[in-house]
Amino acid sequence: MAPSARSKSRAHLSFFAILVVGLSHNFGLIFPSSTNQKDIKRSMIVDTDTLPPCVPLDISLTKNSIYCLQKCKPDANQTVDGPGLDMNEKMKMTSLPHPSQPITHEYVKYNVSFPEENVYLTHASEEIGEIELHPKAYNERLLRRIIAKLYRAGVIDPTKNIVNTGSFIGDNALPWGMMLQQLTDNPGKVIAVDPSAKYLRYIVNIANENGIDNICTHQTIYSSKEKTFYTDSTEHMQVTSGGRGMEAKAVTLDSENIENLGLLHIDVEGHESELLEGALGLIATTRPVIVTEGEVGLRNQNDKKVQQILNTLGYTKSNEIPELCGWNPIGRNRIWWPDNETETAAMAIVKKELNRPGLTPWFNIELP
Repeated sequence: MAPSARSKSRAHLSFFAILVVGLSHNFGLIFPSSTNQKDIKRSMIVDTDTLPPCVPLDISLTKNSIYCLQKCKPDANQTVDGPGLDMNEKMKMTSLPHPSQPITHEYVKYNVSFPEENVYLTHASEEIGEIELHPKAYNERLLRRIIAKLYRAGVIDPTKNIVNTGSFIGDNALPWGMMLQQLTDNPGKVIAVDPSAKYLRYIVNIANENGIDNICTHQTIYSSKEKTFYTDSTEHMQVTSGGRGMEAKAVTLDSENIENLGLLHIDVEGHESELLEGALGLIATTRPVIVTEGEVGLRNQNDKKVQQILNTLGYTKSNEIPELCGWNPIGRNRIWWPDNETETAAMAIVKKELNRPGLTPWFNIELP
């Protein structure tokens, strides 16, 4: 999410969600609970009887600082994290149509396949407003493949943390968190940041249901300094600097005192340069691989400012990912390398993906 209208037009999202749901059932993107999960690392299974019960996300805990989950047991008597571990039952989840009026619904469980991360997530068909949301496992699939290959090859250390800004419903944070758990017994944290309390609650629900305990959340916006933005929507779909609507507080990334950062993923719809201005110290000390969203060829003013800031920090090498990014026909993701050594190691692993001919679609069922 970002302090501006999302370029992935929300006017089209309802249509796209319906399209995804239809395709998913026709092409097997969303699987019933009986899906074979033999590829999932078995060491992730723990004796849940020894764990404390999962509890709902208390938004007050994540509103003013980063709040991290712990291992917990989904409890049949609770209304957020699902009835135990029986994959054939339905799960109960709490949604927030209004911050003061949580409503509990019951949803069918699905196993959602994320092919690039090689994980399955137990997931619910939850409705937010009139939109049925599923983690977007087949959106930006080329980016997902590149990130997953860099982790599996050790180019990015899986014991280091990830900051996922504009985390939305956790379609990146959740599979990345599970992937890190599969790769190491000491996985880094995945910090999901979004101004929407509802989306963060949704992320926590799914994380608890799947035992993804390396997820952290923060309900905020990252910017160049502390300030207040406003939104006229309880979903925080549009956030502006105007003085009307609900408040959305912004802080700097440097103020979060994050250490050991391996990946900084920035999806903030034109706010990238302001975010980076508030993260100079963190980037200088941790030297993460950085992914930014922009336009073809760094052509607009925000992209040029992003390039200037990162060049000053020593990020002089980058690659544009040849894949559509959102609804904008010239929207692209770009990956920035902290040094020549990292770039050389990465090119040995993902050069083929970065040099793919043509342009990969944003939504991609099959990616050779």
